[in-house]
Amino acid sequence: MPGVPPSPTAPDFSAYGHDDVKARLREMFGGKCAYCEAIYVVNEPVDVEHYRPKGRIDTAAGKLTPGYWWLAASWDNLLPSCIDCNRIRTHMLPGGEKISYGKGDQFPVDDEAARVRKEGSVAGETPLLLNPCDDNPADYLVFVEEANQSIVKPVTDDAADLRHRRARASIDIYGLNRPELVIDRSRAMIRVNRALVTIESLTATLESVPSATRAQLEALIDAQFETLKSYLDGTDRYHVMALALIAPVFARLGLKLPVTC
Repeated sequence: MPGVPPSPTAPDFSAYGHDDVKARLREMFGGKCAYCEAIYVVNEPVDVEHYRPKGRIDTAAGKLTPGYWWLAASWDNLLPSCIDCNRIRTHMLPGGEKISYGKGDQFPVDDEAARVRKEGSVAGETPLLLNPCDDNPADYLVFVEEANQSIVKPVTDDAADLRHRRARASIDIYGLNRPELVIDRSRAMIRVNRALVTIESLTATLESVPSATRAQLEALIDAQFETLKSYLDGTDRYHVMALALIAPVFARLGLKLPVTC
């Protein structure tokens, strides 16, 4: 399909990179990458990411130009991203194999014929990449423990299911199982699991110990709940994974998950 030339009234492509935009996105997402939930503010600058690419679109059939230029400065199309999710980069797998991950200018849709190629509403498109502002990742992704590592997979293996196709595209393009990310996410998984095991085991013994000992155990339980607090309220990294671990334990204990916005 031929490209559509930008309108003379197309937005300034530089506007999204202003410092106040970066500061606002940092505030909204707590300094975390919108896609992988790693904390980018510790050691790298943020990429102000266009969910729908502005300049061009890389597809399996070739490059389309321009991209969704009219959304270049739209808040609904801007997300803070770490450089590994946003830029196509080469990563070394444990066995020495090299693989490329990163979104770049990719934006796959479920039906290429329905892709919007001129200024207007994009409501008729079905993106394959998850948008954390519009999609609940838990509806598409599951986190499984394999060899003490936190691995993310589609919630269903049925390739005919749209949830599988969206999850698969997001995992592969964002690189949600890239080695460095898995290592850091696994550390968080171990920390959350240790707190949950302690809470559940100590809670089971409360009724069978003397009152003095019970007070000590309750203090230990409270300390573990404090460990989980930042994961529950979303201020710490890997909130989605942590909730998946915490929810079943809280259900067994008759506890309610806090409501987060």
